[in-house]
Amino acid sequence: MSPAASDAEVGRWVRALEASGALVERTTPDGFVVLHANVDAPLPQLGTGRGAPVDATLAAELRAWRTRRAREDAVPAYVVLHDATLDELAARRPRSQGELAAVKGFGPTKLERYGVEILAALSAVPEDG
Repeated sequence: MSPAASDAEVGRWVRALEASGALVERTTPDGFVVLHANVDAPLPQLGTGRGAPVDATLAAELRAWRTRRAREDAVPAYVVLHDATLDELAARRPRSQGELAAVKGFGPTKLERYGVEILAALSAVPEDG
């Protein structure tokens, strides 16, 4: 039996579905805001990130990117992204903003700030390292 998803994981999945456009907010005629499924939107890959092997080459590239970005922003590297987040990125290789939003450590601010750069870095390293 696999472990149940945590509240934080479920929250990330909902944010990922919203970021991909698969869930959109709608206001009902009586004024309630509800989430509505958009069946035409692509679904992001969702998961816990546990168990997937980390691509060591990609993880090294992501750490190099983080170091450069931390210097540009004049902040410690862990403020940009934690090692665990980089490892999950290197294991899951998200391909869209929606999939990126499902990665632990990627909230709306980091998604907006680093999302495009991370997706470019992920696509720049071939799958087999």
